[in-house]
Amino acid sequence: PSNFPNPIERVKIGQETGNGRWYAIKIMKEHQVNSTEKLSCFMNEVRLLSQSWNKHVVQIVAVSIAGTLVKPHKEKRVVYYVMQHAKYGELHRLIKKVGRFTEAQARFFFHQLIDGKFCIVNT
Repeated sequence: PSNFPNPIERVKIGQETGNGRWYAIKIMKEHQVNSTEKLSCFMNEVRLLSQSWNKHVVQIVAVSIAGTLVKPHKEKRVVYYVMQHAKYGELHRLIKKVGRFTEAQARFFFHQLIDGKFCIVNT
């Protein structure tokens, strides 16, 4: 569950049937990308992640601006991208789960954040 009301993007976890690899899929419903601004933000995120090669930045595997999300008895048009699965999930969920970090843990994650951010900004 998100702390933000009505998120327009959802991240789902999926496993590839051929090789068993896990991936994260960021999905936006097509009707939520009805403005040029929202689609532009989505595509800018894809562009930045696609051009960033850093061990602290997840890599994009595939992108679709005309996908279909199939659920029992209904289908929805979506835009999405598939990215590497981060084994331990999002940092804010980890913080929520473990509470306060030790100074060493905080330093470890801070260095990863700065390294990843530096890579994206300088792309």
